[in-house]
Amino acid sequence: MPGTVSWGGSPCGPFVVPGTYQAKLTVDGKSYTEPVEVKEDPRIEVTQAELDKQLALALEIQASVNSAHDAVNEIRGLHGQLDGLEKRVGASHKDIADAAKALDEKAVAIENNLIQPKSKSGEDPLNYPIKLADQMMALSSTVETNDAAPNAADYTVYNLLKGQIDEQVAAWGQLQKKDLASLNEMMKKAKIEFISVAPPKGAEAM
Repeated sequence: MPGTVSWGGSPCGPFVVPGTYQAKLTVDGKSYTEPVEVKEDPRIEVTQAELDKQLALALEIQASVNSAHDAVNEIRGLHGQLDGLEKRVGASHKDIADAAKALDEKAVAIENNLIQPKSKSGEDPLNYPIKLADQMMALSSTVETNDAAPNAADYTVYNLLKGQIDEQVAAWGQLQKKDLASLNEMMKKAKIEFISVAPPKGAEAM
């Protein structure tokens, strides 16, 4: 998320559980691998099952944050196209310009529910409340603070935030199916190049 300031957490992956892994480095087309063993701190009393539960929830949190960030990146890509379209068609196709503006406002509203675009520095969230994606990242920090299984409150907050994020992502999907499709149909009739939403980088590999 270029230019986005996080407050309660960071968009990093979760800690792995103890076990044997392969570290892989690829340079100039050549790959090198090395086995890596991750061990639990022997001073901590925790079972593998508890750590597995912690990792499972952390991965679900990460997937939810990714879905929110993917939606925002797509919306930002669309915003640039709509802005250019409004300037390009101007008064010659007022109906198209008005439809583009209305679509842009709806898309930006979804973005503003998922992230806090007004935050530009680490202290800005003191003035601007953090939004859903950042709240979910804050939960990730809480879940992984200790080497222990998540508690009931962790799951409750996760389910609450996931539901709200899913609702916004679904709204974005509907906006593409209805409003964007309608706008493109208007542009097709006017023989103007249609607008498309580019998938987020790396989406093809997921």
